[in-house]
Amino acid sequence: MPIPKIPLTGRIRAPPFPPEMRIPTKATPTTMRIPTS
Repeated sequence: MPIPKIPLTGRIRAPPFPPEMRIPTKATPTTMRIPTS
């Protein structure tokens, strides 16, 4: 995949999380709040 990891940070804010973020989706509010901040 030519998509670098820099844009991935902006994708975390979007509702459709990448496959790598789907694992922590079980605790979306808590797990996603740390990287978002």
